[in-house]
Amino acid sequence: MRKRQIIVTAFLILSIVLILVLDLRHHHWLISFCLILMFAFYGREHYKLVTRGVGGELFLRRQKKSFKTWTIALAVVGTLLFFVGVPIPKWTLVLFWLIVLYECFLFLLVKNLNPITLVLDGYQLKFRGVIVFHRNISGLTKIDHIDSSGGLRFSFRNENDIQIKKSDYLDSDIYQLIEICRERTKEDLVLSENLI
Repeated sequence: MRKRQIIVTAFLILSIVLILVLDLRHHHWLISFCLILMFAFYGREHYKLVTRGVGGELFLRRQKKSFKTWTIALAVVGTLLFFVGVPIPKWTLVLFWLIVLYECFLFLLVKNLNPITLVLDGYQLKFRGVIVFHRNISGLTKIDHIDSSGGLRFSFRNENDIQIKKSDYLDSDIYQLIEICRERTKEDLVLSENLI
């Protein structure tokens, strides 16, 4: 996570905690404002990620993002309970609906712009999200298929494992990534049988 992201998130969360602890007048509006700022900040970070150029030799574009319907259910149920008379703070309703709007924003962003989320640049496999991290594929030891999630797990010798969802990318791109990883790893690479 970049320093700016940590500072902004910590500041907004600390502001919300202070507002709750101090029990300020109109605290629900102040908390709602902080939540809106946080979601706007992360929406901007996602948009910058999509529009920023990248360098490398292999790019994998995310093809789809599933829409989490539980977010709508949570917002609708919370709103109904509020109107029935259950004492729910107004700022939680704002939070529920912000989550729905943010989910819609990400869904449309991925659907319309197909962001590059995986980049292979030499021996560096870069995973681009709001948090950007990378792994050196020369230390790749194993690639297996995860039946429960339909994803792939990349295991590295001295680094944490990485998981990607196969359905988010084109099969041809994943096959090309596996072939390049097979060529460049300096370890004995173990591949599970049902990778593609």
